[in-house]
Amino acid sequence: MSLKYARGYSRTFLSRSQKVELPTLSESLSKCIARKKKGGGDGVLRYKHYSVILHQERKLPIVSAANLDGRKFKEIRRTSIFSKGRDKWRKDKRIGYNKQWGKELYIAENSHFDIGHLTKREDVQWGTTYKDAKLHASYTFYFTNAVPQHARLNQGIWRALEDYILHDETTSVEMKASVFTGPVLAENDPFFTHEVRGKRLQLPVLFWKVVYYLNATEELCRVGFLVGQKELLEEEGVILRSRGVSDTRFMNFGNGQTFQVNVSLIEELTDCTFTPAKDVYQDNRPSELVLEAVQARGGSDENMQEKLIDGMFL
Repeated sequence: MSLKYARGYSRTFLSRSQKVELPTLSESLSKCIARKKKGGGDGVLRYKHYSVILHQERKLPIVSAANLDGRKFKEIRRTSIFSKGRDKWRKDKRIGYNKQWGKELYIAENSHFDIGHLTKREDVQWGTTYKDAKLHASYTFYFTNAVPQHARLNQGIWRALEDYILHDETTSVEMKASVFTGPVLAENDPFFTHEVRGKRLQLPVLFWKVVYYLNATEELCRVGFLVGQKELLEEEGVILRSRGVSDTRFMNFGNGQTFQVNVSLIEELTDCTFTPAKDVYQDNRPSELVLEAVQARGGSDENMQEKLIDGMFL
């Protein structure tokens, strides 16, 4: 599969006059970008309808940015994307293989997690023809667009959130959206219990999304979401528990809580600055309480999905 002509994420996708740029990374985070083997470039890996910026040390994405077109979305079964009906994940040869985690991470001992898409396969599954949409979907199966996610999270609340954004609020009304997704790569992220090819690695415990769209009056708007998996990983014994002072940011949350958060909180956690827009959602709770609320717990997937709220787009 050739990526030579892949244009990636488009900042003018929603409007030529209201550009939504890739997030601006802090000075320290910019120094961590994994760059291509030839020429280096701007550090942006461009695919079909989406782009990725990869962290060189963590070997995981900093952000994956996608353009969704609800008008051209095509229904395609995942099993029909590749021959033999099985997913075909691969590393991106444009950067060094030592700068990205691959299959070795997801088959390692005690790796009770899925290969979690950041840009959802269906998010870029659009085009003028079925063939084009199928091709675009196949380009999401690069490890540069993946993070280790607990299976209960990936197949439960995270999937529910992705489907909510794509189907309930985008394809159902045939509108466009630009979606940014990533893990919070924090310095104090817990370590995986086992080394992978002789190396220790930290696992992200928070994942975020920022969605841009134009409202009925063509005003640029944005909303943010945050979901955590720390408790799930601890329950499975996948991460080493912190010693000493306990981390009180991640606690149980009640059935009435929401995963919707202020974009400013995501900026604070990620060292990324997003394009200014009207913030549809405002939360006046302290950050500590918000971080409690977004932490996914054990329990049925149905109960976790019920925690999503309506009214994301106003």
